[in-house]
Amino acid sequence: MSVQISERTRAILALRLVPGVGPRTLGALLEHVADPSRLIQGEFGELADVPNISKALLEKISQAAKSSALEKELELLAKHRVTPLAMGESGYPEAITALDGMPPLLYLAGEYTPADHRGVAIVGSREPTPYGRRVAQRLATGLARAGLTVVSGLARGIDGVAHEAALEAGGRTLAVLANGLSGIYPPEHADLAKRICRSGGLLSEHPMGQKPQAGLFPSRNRLISGLSLAVIVVEAQAKSGTLHTATHAAEQGRPLLAVPGPIDSPLSEGCHKLLREGAMVCRGIDDVLEAIGQQPLAEAIAIKAAPKRRRGAVASQAEPSFINPVESLAPAPSQPAGLTGPGLEIWKLLGNGPMHLEVLADQLSLNPGALAQVLFPLELGKVVRRLPGGKLELGAKG
Repeated sequence: MSVQISERTRAILALRLVPGVGPRTLGALLEHVADPSRLIQGEFGELADVPNISKALLEKISQAAKSSALEKELELLAKHRVTPLAMGESGYPEAITALDGMPPLLYLAGEYTPADHRGVAIVGSREPTPYGRRVAQRLATGLARAGLTVVSGLARGIDGVAHEAALEAGGRTLAVLANGLSGIYPPEHADLAKRICRSGGLLSEHPMGQKPQAGLFPSRNRLISGLSLAVIVVEAQAKSGTLHTATHAAEQGRPLLAVPGPIDSPLSEGCHKLLREGAMVCRGIDDVLEAIGQQPLAEAIAIKAAPKRRRGAVASQAEPSFINPVESLAPAPSQPAGLTGPGLEIWKLLGNGPMHLEVLADQLSLNPGALAQVLFPLELGKVVRRLPGGKLELGAKG
C-alpha cells in the first residue's frame, strides 16, 4: 500500500523531518514560502526576513532532498495506514485553521469527517475515583447519543473511559496523541486505539517514530481543546496537567466546564479552582449542550413532538442542529431583577446581539479573569449563554 499525497504535502512532510524543524519553525517557513518544494530544492530567497532561521538550519533543509528520512516515513505511513494532513489542504480540520500555534502538519489514523467538527473534549485525572469514572462515562454516552464527537487524549483514566463510553454508545471519538502513530501510548490502550480508528481517528502532530515525552503533552492538550467546541474537566488535582487543557480552552475562546465533586476530594480541587475562576458548572449533558448553543436533549425531544417546530429546534439526535444567532422578532426583553454594575452593562450590550468575549472585555475594560467572575453568576442564572466561537448572547432569562 502506498500513500497518495499531494506534492505540497510531500514537501511539507520532508521539511518536518529535518532535525530542528518543529511545528513552530515549520509554520514560520510556510508563512513566507508559497511553494514549500522550493525550499527542498535549496531556494531560500523568500526567507531573507524570517527571524530565527539560521544558516545551519538552511543547510540541513538543503540536504532534505538527499535524505532517506522521507522515504522511511512514507513506508511507516503506508504500514500503519496513516495519512498526513497539511494545513491548507483538504482533510485538515477546519476547527483549528484560524487558531494561533496550530501545527501545519497532522498525522491521522482512521478518519476525520465533517461530523467531527462538532467535537467536545472530556479530560481529567489518570487515576480517577469511581465517581469520576461514572461521570465521564455518563457524559461521553450523552454526547455520543446527541451526535457529538468525544475528543480526548487516550491517556489512562478519564481519557480512556470517555473513549470507551463513546464507542459503546455507537458514537464517534477522536484521540490526540503526544507521540508518533507508529506506536500507542499507553501500550494497554492499543486495542482501544484500533477500535477508535473504526469509529473516529487518532491524531498526532509528530513524525511516526516520535516517542512520548513529558514536554510534548502541552501541545497535545492545546490541540485537544482546539478541535473541540467545548472542554469538560471531570476530575483534576490542584496542579494537574489537565488544567493546561483548560487554560488552552480559555485562550482559544472555547467554553470551559468543570464537574464539581466532594469538597474533601483532592481529585476535585482542580475542578473547584476552575469553577472559582469562572468555568461553567457541568452537572450533566444538558449543561454541555447549552454551553455550545445546542438544544438540551429534553427540550429538543419536546419540540420534535410538537405540531410546529420552533426556530432552532433539533431535527434529530443523530444530526443535531445548532442555534444560530439571528435577529429575534420577539419584544425587547425586560431587565432581570437585581442586575447591577458590570452585569447590567453586559446585559445591555448583548441586547444588541451576540458579542465575542474579547470585544465584551474591551467594552467593559475588564481583563479575562475579571470578566469570567462577572459572567459566572449570569451564566448560572441563564441571563447569558455561550455560543460556539467564543461568543455570548442573552440567555433564556435575559
